[in-house]
Amino acid sequence: MGATAISVGSSISFDEQQIIIRLPRKLFTPRRWEVVTGLIQRLQQFVAGAKTEDGGLEGTAPLMRQIIRRPWRHLPLDVLSQVLYLLLIPTDHFLVRLDREVDLSFVDEECADCYEWKPGKPGRPPWPAQLMFRLLLLMFLLAVPYETQLIRELQANLLWRWFIGLGVLGKAPDHSTLHDFRNRLGPERFVRILVRILSLCQERGLIGNEDLYFDFTAVHASAVAFTPYQRALLLALALNRYLDLLKAGQAFDQPLLETLRGLVLSGQQELGEGLSRAVGEEPGPSGGESGRYAAGSPLARAGREGDGGSIYHRSPSH
Repeated sequence: MGATAISVGSSISFDEQQIIIRLPRKLFTPRRWEVVTGLIQRLQQFVAGAKTEDGGLEGTAPLMRQIIRRPWRHLPLDVLSQVLYLLLIPTDHFLVRLDREVDLSFVDEECADCYEWKPGKPGRPPWPAQLMFRLLLLMFLLAVPYETQLIRELQANLLWRWFIGLGVLGKAPDHSTLHDFRNRLGPERFVRILVRILSLCQERGLIGNEDLYFDFTAVHASAVAFTPYQRALLLALALNRYLDLLKAGQAFDQPLLETLRGLVLSGQQELGEGLSRAVGEEPGPSGGESGRYAAGSPLARAGREGDGGSIYHRSPSH
């Protein structure tokens, strides 16, 4: 069984095994034809060399390599998605810069023991941990107030789908996925990983610039001089609290960033003595008491691992 649809010289057909799309050359400008055919040739080289040590990417332009390679996926992107992303993703976009400058590979390593499924095993694979944190980053960085709205916009936004690692035709997570994922990790692990991500974004100037201006003025005006690490921790705790409130059915009248500012400030007050006694640095390389907080405070619980596994301590690569 099969069928073919034809329009303006182009056609799409299918049988039980495949879908075939044909686009005549006259639909393209000469320059666009050269670009598209050149990309297809490079992708052919990539597919042919996918099992080599460099993944078939030797000699490709850095930007092309960045857009094609999504190593946290359980399967490679399909060729249609690769071509469309290479043609349509704006290379100067804020999210492309974030993807290039902030290495999130540690997320998969930190979450590996939360999953029983491994590549090659039967059964449906879970959503990759890095994909889920990238989805959460979209929610915060682009001020999307609700998970349902986030998933709805993800369905139609090619840039967002590329950023988290979905193909053009790939199924997106549903609105309850973020909650289930946080339950799988547990609140302390979730906050620890989120702190490191936000710290890396701060270091690269991706929070507090024209793309995302998160106003810490009220925090700066408090009695405690917060380090960038502590600011990231306060924000991570506020994000976690916000997601908890959403799950509980609470509605918010203010925009997302305004709500988070309020949660950051109320978080300071709730932490009380534990926060006011905070030392001004993150855990030091020796694993000593630098960066420790009063026992029992959320800050202490989130950072209690010290150097023996604490993801707050930056490795030399960062």
